[in-house]
Amino acid sequence: MTCTTGGSAPPIGPFNPESMETAIRALAASSGSFDFRVESRRLVGVDARSLIVTATTAGQASQILCLSPAGVTLLALGTAQPVTAVAYRSGASASELRLPAAPSS
Repeated sequence: MTCTTGGSAPPIGPFNPESMETAIRALAASSGSFDFRVESRRLVGVDARSLIVTATTAGQASQILCLSPAGVTLLALGTAQPVTAVAYRSGASASELRLPAAPSS
């Protein structure tokens, strides 16, 4: 068996170029209805960057999205599926990647 380079894979998932362009256009269109600010927050032992979106008109929801330096979602509030990280680490030992993996605390 041999392996060869297959070239670059097309971007998929929520952060493909088309989805990002759609999101940016939607944010730009609604910029008058929201105030946007970015701040640093310490979450689960990590210096996170947080986007705070505050509604300027009644009836609109405010949102918070905080990401680790590696881009991992640590906090998402005001969304359909809220997320709050309870622990975070940037790596895993080789034994945790062997199957079947034993649960860790």
